[in-house]
Amino acid sequence: MKKNELLPDTHRTGLLVDGVEGTPFVVGTLTHDRRRIECSIPFIRDTTHQFASANQWFEMRNGSLPKNLVFEDEKGSVSLFGIQTNFSSIGVGVSIGKFTPRVVIFARHEGICERN
Repeated sequence: MKKNELLPDTHRTGLLVDGVEGTPFVVGTLTHDRRRIECSIPFIRDTTHQFASANQWFEMRNGSLPKNLVFEDEKGSVSLFGIQTNFSSIGVGVSIGKFTPRVVIFARHEGICERN
């Protein structure tokens, strides 16, 4: 069984869950650069349901990332609290949004997903 952790200079790729019924999961990569844990989210700026959450989260003028998210992968759940946008790069094809959580807990905590 794989251990649920994120060691410095490593990454994990998985799904972000916002806890809102009917919204699609969002693919993201958690990285640990020894200073902080950051999440990167690739998405396409269009009107398809698949990227609706990411488009809303990283909209340039009125982006609204949830305050908290749950990250899920084959190692387990990671609860991300106090999320703050770090960066958003809107590209011609694929765009990238990045955020950092203030608190990271390597377990799932139900009912944590609140909107800013």
